[in-house]
Amino acid sequence: MDTSRVIARCLAAIVLAAIGCESSVDPTGSYDLVTVDGQTLPAIIDHDGVEIEVVSGWFEIRADGTCTCATSFEPPGHGEPIERVVDATYTLTDDTLMMQWQGAGQTVGTVAGERFTMMNEGIAFAYRRR
Repeated sequence: MDTSRVIARCLAAIVLAAIGCESSVDPTGSYDLVTVDGQTLPAIIDHDGVEIEVVSGWFEIRADGTCTCATSFEPPGHGEPIERVVDATYTLTDDTLMMQWQGAGQTVGTVAGERFTMMNEGIAFAYRRR
């Protein structure tokens, strides 16, 4: 593990302790999307009756209680991917993140080792730490 990652994790632990978070898990870092509903990328999923091809994605969890999620998708066989980027604030309890998305609802995610998973509108997204 490089020095900057060690420093970032230490700072995250200090910040989380300062805001009263009850967790020994350090979720901070950058994660790459690896599967959607158990399918490796690119993956075709059904979202409200519409087939969408998920091409790629990433998730960034910061020590200040904010996170950002980006997903690139396209209707199968149609044009260039569209990237959707959304921001949230989160609270951490044990290994569970409760995310409140700007202008939207809440999502629950779980950190386990180098993996981060979340359900969003009934779709399972799994990420691996870079």
